[in-house]
Amino acid sequence: MTYYIIKEVYDGDEVLAVTSANPEGYILLSKSVLLHEMTSGTLYVKTEKVARTDIVEMLVNEAKEAAMTIKYDRKVDEAHVKAILGGAS
Repeated sequence: MTYYIIKEVYDGDEVLAVTSANPEGYILLSKSVLLHEMTSGTLYVKTEKVARTDIVEMLVNEAKEAAMTIKYDRKVDEAHVKAILGGAS
């Protein structure tokens, strides 16, 4: 497991760090990246199985984010299908 070790915190928005895999190689990180984007699976208390539908609802309704938008036509519109099939040839 590789992790970051903070060596120095600057007054601005940066910290100096090294990785456990390469303690001699210093890298400069933004504090916001460190605080908001670097997480570990060990931070979570439990794992639970969730239905895909529940995850999609959570992304769309709570997080207001989705990788894509899907629109389904529930009724088959014969004219629409013929137009699509006609355009495919």
